[in-house]
Amino acid sequence: MNFHKVYCLVNDKVGMDINTLLKECHAEIIRDDDMMRGFEARSMEIDGVLLIFLKEGLPEVREHYLILHEIGHYYCGSSERYADLFACLYLIENRIWEACYFHQYLMCNGVDRHIAHRVNDDIYRYKLTVQEEIGWRVLELQ
Repeated sequence: MNFHKVYCLVNDKVGMDINTLLKECHAEIIRDDDMMRGFEARSMEIDGVLLIFLKEGLPEVREHYLILHEIGHYYCGSSERYADLFACLYLIENRIWEACYFHQYLMCNGVDRHIAHRVNDDIYRYKLTVQEEIGWRVLELQ
């Protein structure tokens, strides 16, 4: 998995609301502090059902992000980085070309500070790579 693959995956999902995503993943949310073992969220797939365990009493924006993060694991595998990226790109509706800085928005929407900054840096690097490729193609056409 790489940034571009996650970006394309989110592009296919961005029009869906979170409940539709949960249905597509055959996911169930279970709020149970006893299952958390120090985490705010965990997930596991059992018999084709994605069980998402959430700590009770989380702010709504944090819970929303954590659900998206766990759905990101469903689509992107066990990588924390790509699960974070999936959730963050979904939160900004994949509109990476419309702004330069996303970390403030992401933090206001439940994302940890260090993750928001890392994803913002990943978006910036991806945009630079694409712009460089386009620039080289333009030069080749001349």
